[in-house]
Amino acid sequence: MGDLYNAIDALLSEHGITGYKMCNDLGLSRSFITELRKGRVKSMKAETAQKIADYFNVSVDYLLTGAQKENALTESSKSEIGFDDFTYAMQNESKGLTEEDKALLLSMARQLKTARDKKNGGTD
Repeated sequence: MGDLYNAIDALLSEHGITGYKMCNDLGLSRSFITELRKGRVKSMKAETAQKIADYFNVSVDYLLTGAQKENALTESSKSEIGFDDFTYAMQNESKGLTEEDKALLLSMARQLKTARDKKNGGTD
C-alpha cells in the first residue's frame, strides 16, 4: 500500500489539495490518509480506490502502479468515439447536470433516433 500512498500523495501535491480535503470530499475518515501513509491500511475496497481515482481523474491502475494503462488503439479507432465511450462519459458528466439538462439531452437523443428512423425508412 506504500505505492498507493505515494501515488495519492503526488496527486495531492500536484493538485494543491490536502489529504484532509480529499477525505472530506470523498466521505472517507479523516485518518484514512494518515493510516495509509503509516502502512496501517492493508487493503482497500475497490469502490474506495475508484472514488480516489475519479477524484483525480486517473485510472485505478495509476493509483496502484503509478502508470496509466495504455490502450492499444488502431489509427482508425483513435478518432472514433463509440457508443460505450459516450455512455461512460454521460454517466460521469451527468453528475453535474440539472434534471432539466438531463431531460433536454434525452429529448435530443429521441429526436436523433426519430430522424435516423425516417432516413432509414422507418426501420432500425
